Amino acid sequence: MQIYRRAQYWYTQALPHLDEPVRKTTAEKLRLVEQHLPSQTSRWARLNIAEAIEADGLLELGPQQKIVTREAFAVPIEILVEAGPRSTRLVSALTRAVP
Repeated sequence: MQIYRRAQYWYTQALPHLDEPVRKTTAEKLRLVEQHLPSQTSRWARLNIAEAIEADGLLELGPQQKIVTREAFAVPIEILVEAGPRSTRLVSALTRAVP
């Protein structure tokens, strides 16, 4: 599963920088990779979690690992993180405006 997440991450990163017809080919490869991943309707659907490990409904991040949103936000969003000595766990990421 992790190899598909890594492929998804790199294809997603490259896609905006590619010209046709390479963009079309890469988009097709991304679609094929995403068929091997769990449904994007999960609570992490709006995040690129290629570097994270999902465990017990949480995302675990090691040192120097990151997650990014799949879209840009013009307003602040709320992210709740629980940090510990061995890893950081993303508890929730709400993609809603914070007052």
